[in-house]
Amino acid sequence: MDTLLLILGFCCMLVGILGSVLPVLPGPGISWLGLVFLYFTNAVPDNYWILGITFTVTIIISLLEYIIPSKGTKQFGGSKYGIWGTNIGLVIGLLSPIPFGFLIGAFAGAFIGELCMILKITNAL
Repeated sequence: MDTLLLILGFCCMLVGILGSVLPVLPGPGISWLGLVFLYFTNAVPDNYWILGITFTVTIIISLLEYIIPSKGTKQFGGSKYGIWGTNIGLVIGLLSPIPFGFLIGAFAGAFIGELCMILKITNAL
């Protein structure tokens, strides 16, 4: 049973590392799941403080992934339509199978949101 949990833990860790590059995979969550698998084995000593701290860090990082683009839009002078467009475009970009979809989706969403408010392409850019 330990061997299976070790293999699952290491596979989740590798997929989590890939998730830091590929936007489709939730990297921190899968890496933390791999850490939980490793804690169920006899190879890793039981230290639940580390597990709790890493869980808290994982939640904070996962939330910041969605908060930072909208705060950046607001910081650089975007309107509420631009912020909503950024959030919607980010989610659509994350779900799309294209490379760098999260960047393209967030930018396109902010652009479309600003275009809906201003109706001039030069001001929306």
